[in-house]
Amino acid sequence: MLTFLQICQNTPPWVFGLFLLLLAIGLRARKTRTVHPSVLLIMPILFTIFSLKWVIPFFTIDATRIWIFLLCALMGCAIGYTETNKNPVQFNPVKHKITVPGNHSILWLIFINFFARFYQEYNLLVQPTRLMNPLLILITLGIAGFTLGFVIGKMISYVKQYLD
Repeated sequence: MLTFLQICQNTPPWVFGLFLLLLAIGLRARKTRTVHPSVLLIMPILFTIFSLKWVIPFFTIDATRIWIFLLCALMGCAIGYTETNKNPVQFNPVKHKITVPGNHSILWLIFINFFARFYQEYNLLVQPTRLMNPLLILITLGIAGFTLGFVIGKMISYVKQYLD
């Protein structure tokens, strides 16, 4: 069994760079910030790409797995929507800017996704058969679906608040 130090020593340097970039994004999201509305599209687009890129190559797609992914996405969407509605955003139509209150949810989603993906890649290299464990498949589909749904739910809430 490899130790954590051995795993880190054999990890490509770009992975640590990516982690630091994602950490900076998550830390920035904890603070209230004023942004252009198009910036709010970045996270849903990124999470869509990463969720699908994470799930599709590793698992055989069947109806049960699609339902698990979609149910977790709907649950994440509902929670993301509810969380964003609790802290309404402020719109400045003159400057075309949105003031978004900070929270820790994006930081946690980044951590969970990064380490779950890191663990999956580690298993792929060390013991590929472990990836076929039904519980690991369920957890992977759940995390990917939930995080995708969460950021989409936040985006739906932002659009709804803007239109109201």
